[in-house]
Amino acid sequence: MSPTTKILTSLTLLFLSLQAYPQVEVDITAKEVEEMRGTLRVRDLVVNDEARIYGGSLCIRDSKLYLPDNVVLSTQSVNDSSIDLRVRLLPAKKVAAETVMPKTNEPKRVRESIERFLSSTLMPSWFDNESVYCDERPPTDVTGQEIEYLEIQSIDGFHSLRKVYENLLNTVN
Repeated sequence: MSPTTKILTSLTLLFLSLQAYPQVEVDITAKEVEEMRGTLRVRDLVVNDEARIYGGSLCIRDSKLYLPDNVVLSTQSVNDSSIDLRVRLLPAKKVAAETVMPKTNEPKRVRESIERFLSSTLMPSWFDNESVYCDERPPTDVTGQEIEYLEIQSIDGFHSLRKVYENLLNTVN
């Protein structure tokens, strides 16, 4: 047998032996996993329901803030290092939000949390590369459902992100 024939025969046997081993089939969907885990999202809320979300979950459209309905609801009571939002679903796909400050009382850490909250709303995240603009995000989520965007009516009663930021900074001083 020539060296070329030996190599081809060896490769063929290797290939056939690899096919003989069973492989794990992906026979479950992301939606099924979420249902088994009991994952709740903003879209699961009904009017007047309240829930907590991570503060960096918002996006911008036409110079207004929106909340994607695929955002997972927080299970933490209070975050140690970042600002969360308590959201209340209003009629006509609108949301009222209140900031939930981190546990820490250290002014420096609170100020850093405020700055992270603002920057996560206005600048893309470095770790997930998700756009801050709603229209640049995918139209569907991992479960294949179409994402709807709920308009943020107010945060802490304010209708301006600048006012929210100034108010949060006043809590530190």
